[in-house]
Amino acid sequence: MIEASPAAGSCRPPKRILLKFANLVEANGEEIALLDSVDAGKPIADCENLDVLDA
Repeated sequence: MIEASPAAGSCRPPKRILLKFANLVEANGEEIALLDSVDAGKPIADCENLDVLDA
């Protein structure tokens, strides 16, 4: 899980939103990779190992 700095309580809303988004992508990476594979017609392994990890 990606964590905010110790001063996270004082961070602006955009930073909190980006951290939440990053955590959701990390938590749902397999499903995102499957959807990407179906959408782009790429092998699932490429989507799991390259595309989602680079996001």
